[in-house]
Amino acid sequence: MAHPLQPHFDRVSALLIELRAALEDHPVFRSRREVFDEYLEANELELALHSACDALLESPYDKPSAEVLKKIEDAHKAMDLRDDCVERLLAF
Repeated sequence: MAHPLQPHFDRVSALLIELRAALEDHPVFRSRREVFDEYLEANELELALHSACDALLESPYDKPSAEVLKKIEDAHKAMDLRDDCVERLLAF
């Protein structure tokens, strides 16, 4: 029998996989993709999301697309995370 939180976990994992695909061409994320993938494979979903946010925040001259920002915001909401990542990225 599946764990009752499995559907939620699967949804958040899918959001992060979509985020990874949307960031495929981002130069700073490309250099951090391996870390993101390791976190994702270890089911450390919050760490995976924060590694993507950190990579994007290191590159203030390469503003993420609206699609990427929406995916980051959706992942934060799905995990009920309250930090300033999205606001900081929007400020670019």
